Amino acid sequence: MERAGSDRLKSIAAALSVAHAAARAGLPAFMWLIPPARSDGLSAGAGRPPGRSAALAFALGALCLIFGFGPSKAMIGVILLSLVGLMLAWLATRQVGGQTGDILGAFEQIGEIAILLMAAALPHTKLRP
Repeated sequence: MERAGSDRLKSIAAALSVAHAAARAGLPAFMWLIPPARSDGLSAGAGRPPGRSAALAFALGALCLIFGFGPSKAMIGVILLSLVGLMLAWLATRQVGGQTGDILGAFEQIGEIAILLMAAALPHTKLRP
């Protein structure tokens, strides 16, 4: 019984790590796609990452999802992160005219929550600790 509890804790820790890494990996792509709302904000100061760097970061996030959840569930995770990005991009552009540091933080948090909800909703998810 103790072994099962230990495996469950390892799976939870793996899910938390994978969700965080994948959500963070989407930030450069979001920054590349959505212009800053203001020219004097922290987000504008960080600059726009090169397209190649944004694509590489997104690919690394997808690899984290693949190694953590397996290929089929990783695809669901990539779709979820993309939908989060599209919805937040629409809202940010409409409300404040682009992305800010707060919007980037919101993207990371919402993306991480979406991945964790996916992991919780798919009961047969075998995480690889």
